Parts: sequence; structure tokens; C-alpha cells
Amino acid sequence: MLQHVDRHLAFLSTLFVFLLFFFTLRKSENLTISMKTTPFILIIYIHSPNKQFSKI
Repeated sequence: MLQHVDRHLAFLSTLFVFLLFFFTLRKSENLTISMKTTPFILIIYIHSPNKQFSKI
């Protein structure tokens, strides 16, 4: 039960980061902002456990 909730929260946080990234990309056409947010998404993918993506 606890692992399922943890996986759900991790999925929601990943989704939120993607929405924030696309909103930033649409809102401003400044490339420096997107260049700053891209490593942030990569860091989240590296630090997130792989088991959360296997059962989505």
C-alpha cells in the first residue's frame, strides 16, 4: 500500500515537472529559461527509482 502511494506521488511530481517545463517553454520564448529547466528534469529522472515507471 505504501509503495503504491509512493509510486503515485512520484508519478504526479514527474508530471508536474513536465507541465511546468512545457508551460515555461510556451510562456516565454527565452531559450535560457528552457536551458535552465532541462538539467532539472534530467536530475529528477536520474534520481527517481526505475520501479515507478515499470507499472504505470
